[in-house]
Amino acid sequence: MKHFDILVVGSGSGMMIADAAVNNGKTVALVEMGKLGGTCLNVGCIPSKMVIYPADMVNQIKHAERLGIKVTIDEIDFPFIMRRTKEFVEHDRHPMEDAIGYVEGLSFYPVQGEFIDDYTMQVGDKVIKADTIFLASGARPFIPPIKGLEDVDYITNDNVWDMTERPESMVIVGGGLIAVEMAHFFSSMGVDVSLLSRSRRLIKNGEPEVSDILITSMRQRMHIKTDIEVREVQRKGDGLLVKARTKNGEEKEYEVETIFIAAGRKSNADLMKVEKTGVDVDKRGYIIVDEEYQTSKENIIAFGDAIGRDMYKHVANAEARLVWQRYKHGHSHPMNYDLVPYAAFSWPQVAAVGLTE
Repeated sequence: MKHFDILVVGSGSGMMIADAAVNNGKTVALVEMGKLGGTCLNVGCIPSKMVIYPADMVNQIKHAERLGIKVTIDEIDFPFIMRRTKEFVEHDRHPMEDAIGYVEGLSFYPVQGEFIDDYTMQVGDKVIKADTIFLASGARPFIPPIKGLEDVDYITNDNVWDMTERPESMVIVGGGLIAVEMAHFFSSMGVDVSLLSRSRRLIKNGEPEVSDILITSMRQRMHIKTDIEVREVQRKGDGLLVKARTKNGEEKEYEVETIFIAAGRKSNADLMKVEKTGVDVDKRGYIIVDEEYQTSKENIIAFGDAIGRDMYKHVANAEARLVWQRYKHGHSHPMNYDLVPYAAFSWPQVAAVGLTE
């Protein structure tokens, strides 16, 4: 068994902890079950903005005539847009992968780690232990219990970047940031998009008036139905039959080529079996922490998407700075979540900061 000063699980914002620790002479184990760099770099904010930009360009061209500029779009090269996005992400990630094996004091384990005892983790065929553990293990797409979904191929923000062909039609399940951004992208690419949201509003944590404006605008380019729940998915010919029910009991059916699940996020805490090291989770599976990000187990700290609060990259980075300050200096100030900004790169774009009414 190899012993470390610090174990970091997750290489997104967790990389900030690993970097600070090795620069302060600590021995560090970094465990990452996915691609180095975490959600934002590989399947989140970076690739999504790479595809949103050409979508914005399409809409700007369509509205250019209002400014006296007459332009036509001859072709949208969907495979090129997806390939360009993937190559950009790989270009950013590969130098990290090449360098990480040469960092003195850092041991990298590119596997799914599982706790087997207090402060002890199984990583592949090895067992490691640490005095202090930082859990920045992130989250993954939540897959709702839709009948038949497990029998068909579906898209999430994890695998959408592997697409090489543009579908003719698509149902998007969800109404949050990922759902509205991907609806904007695919509709701009010429896909017949139907966005189905269980909530009455899109981006439901924002102001109701903003949601109303967003829905009105997006309905000019796609089908949007709120207060509706997808209940079943069946194969039909070369495509899918999506069955849904509104809150007033009305049955709806959508024949589409594919379905995109953007129905929220799920903590990765269960994959690590955190209960075996004494870490408690809430009823949704997110790690419970106090205002200093201390878990129920002494010297185990959690932050970022793993705790399920304001799941944005800039928030996770801010939390990482606070937990490192507390680890190094023994104190830190509480995070003020009342002033967290966020943005949806839809069309139109939506941004907010501060409290709602």
